[in-house]
Amino acid sequence: MAHIIDLHSAWQQASRQVSLIQRHALKTHRRLYRISVIFVARGTDEAILQSLNTILSQDLIREIIIVSCTASVALNNKLYDIAREHPRVFLLFQNPDLSLSKAYNLGLRHSTSKYLLLLSAPYLLPKNIVVELLAPGLTKPSHWIMGIQSAFYSSFDPFFRFQKNSFYKQGNSVLEKEQIHHVISVMPDCLLVSYDMVQEMGALDTACNDGNVLLDLCLRVHAAGGDVFGHVALKSSGVSLSKTKVSLKQLDGLWKSWHHYYQKHFSQHYRKRHACMLYIKLFIKIIGAMIRNPKNPSFC
Repeated sequence: MAHIIDLHSAWQQASRQVSLIQRHALKTHRRLYRISVIFVARGTDEAILQSLNTILSQDLIREIIIVSCTASVALNNKLYDIAREHPRVFLLFQNPDLSLSKAYNLGLRHSTSKYLLLLSAPYLLPKNIVVELLAPGLTKPSHWIMGIQSAFYSSFDPFFRFQKNSFYKQGNSVLEKEQIHHVISVMPDCLLVSYDMVQEMGALDTACNDGNVLLDLCLRVHAAGGDVFGHVALKSSGVSLSKTKVSLKQLDGLWKSWHHYYQKHFSQHYRKRHACMLYIKLFIKIIGAMIRNPKNPSFC
């Protein structure tokens, strides 16, 4: 009599059992697995408050460090009232122009927990998502990151396909495309990480911009032999973010940050292709702005 063993199903079942054991351990020893949430308050007042409410409802939260990067006096007063009402909430007022990487690094310096959750508005956390994400991470022997996002990026997405078809470099060697496929597809909007790992990686790269700073950390952990996991769990508050005009200097800085990101992680051939695309896009924006308002061009 032949016996067919489904190793993949057996592995999945074993992983689920380990995850259940870890969840039970989290609930039994809550004090050992408390996390620090670093929340960057930027955007509209409504979006920030909605995101903050979903954080306050989470379990296993030791402290919530709010880095306020908003110029709204009314919102800052509201955040101050929340910090007074909740003893575990700490408030840091910063310049509205502070980048996401610098805001996260500021929160890292004030955190006191072993695990960190990095989040910014307008994303909403489902209830008990911290337990769902932390449980599988505790079983990993090496560095790990749980990348939480609002949607998976498919191979039909032009931006994703453009990155996927490039070569990714690790040190002086070039990795195969398949090895970075899952890391690129994470595109995290929020990260759950360990404090020790972030310190070993050297915190967040301030030369990156808000759109790639979290992905940059994922790629560095992947290059160091760690594990990067994607989890679709976030929802947007539905509140449209306020649009601000971008100056030519800011646009140039945005290009430099993307160029820095690709220079770190991608091959020379791919960097040349991407630089050409960015220069063309920048040129089109400059011409369009000068046509719309020749005396005072601005960029959106």
